[in-house]
Amino acid sequence: MNFITPEIARIHAHICGDGYVYMSKEKRSPGTLIKHPREKLSRNIEILVYTNDCDELISEFANDMIVAFDRKATIVGDKHKEARVRNAKRIINLLNFYNKDSYSWSIPNMILNSDEEIIANWLRAFFDDEGWVDRSGKIGVCSVNKKGLLQVAGLLKKLQIEHGFYSHHTNNGHTINIRKRSAVRFLELVSFTHPKKKERLKKFYGAAGI
Repeated sequence: MNFITPEIARIHAHICGDGYVYMSKEKRSPGTLIKHPREKLSRNIEILVYTNDCDELISEFANDMIVAFDRKATIVGDKHKEARVRNAKRIINLLNFYNKDSYSWSIPNMILNSDEEIIANWLRAFFDDEGWVDRSGKIGVCSVNKKGLLQVAGLLKKLQIEHGFYSHHTNNGHTINIRKRSAVRFLELVSFTHPKKKERLKKFYGAAGI
């Protein structure tokens, strides 16, 4: 990845959180075969998908795709929506998502070593998908991908957001908890786009502080 923008950072984080990539084998159309005769009557199509039940996040993802790559996402589904981008080979290569899954995604160096704006946008998108604010006001995020979540912890550290990292041996999961004394800093620098999470965060750490 030779460059990075806030839009690309958010797209990458959303695919790490609630996205996936798959290959679809499809028949070539008769018109295509007439224009470009080929021995193989089918081809592999790379498809990138982001899923969420939050309209604001789906809309942001679709808009980021247009801004970053001039690509339109097809949105399907009612309550639980999917934003799909077909013929996404170039984007998948750029974001290094081939052969990646929930256990093996990683954050590229161009994001890890980027400025605060890029880091904050990546974190916000990831916490929008995987994070929470519980009834006590604790902010957290979990993943089965220890290496990836340690990279997330590294990004929080760069923004001087204090946190703890815990591994759960019973289910092989890992959790980051943001300490309450850093919650206001998280709100100011990262926050959420997800309206319910953002509202809950502001309820605890808004104008009144901690």
